[in-house]
Amino acid sequence: MYKITGILLFLLSSVCFSSQAQSFEKGTKTANLGLGLGYGGLGVLGSVEVGLVDDVSVGLVGGITRRNYGYFGSNWGVNVIAVGGRASYHFNKILKEFDVVVDKLDPYVGVTVGFRGVSYDNGFSGYNGVNAGPFYGGYLGARYQLKNNLGVMVELGAPFSSAGVTFKF
Repeated sequence: MYKITGILLFLLSSVCFSSQAQSFEKGTKTANLGLGLGYGGLGVLGSVEVGLVDDVSVGLVGGITRRNYGYFGSNWGVNVIAVGGRASYHFNKILKEFDVVVDKLDPYVGVTVGFRGVSYDNGFSGYNGVNAGPFYGGYLGARYQLKNNLGVMVELGAPFSSAGVTFKF
């Protein structure tokens, strides 16, 4: 978690005064794939977004996480599969108003809402269970474009935090 926070702080602190902001415009499409944390477990998280209007994007998010516990010879496992929608606001235009333009960096904040399924298993007592329900949360993130269509991303939030690659179409 500290590594993810450090990466985000590094990316957000790399503000420079140039004229090449990485704007998120209407019609821009991105796909993210990352490793991270969700619901207390490690997992794979992904999302796709499209620019609805300048600086606002909407899309889908999904993730699979697993956490294992060991107590007195028994092994518990918790699996979570979640899918939902997301909406993000990209800060480039606001930063540009203050003559702070971030070269190749796309900072954003957003909300997510969706549905999650949770399964529990215990090899010791044979207990298995399933639980499902809605989830909601928020995130603060940043993308840094290494090339026109390839970059790195980091998102801190609840119920998911991740770091990985981003593709721009």
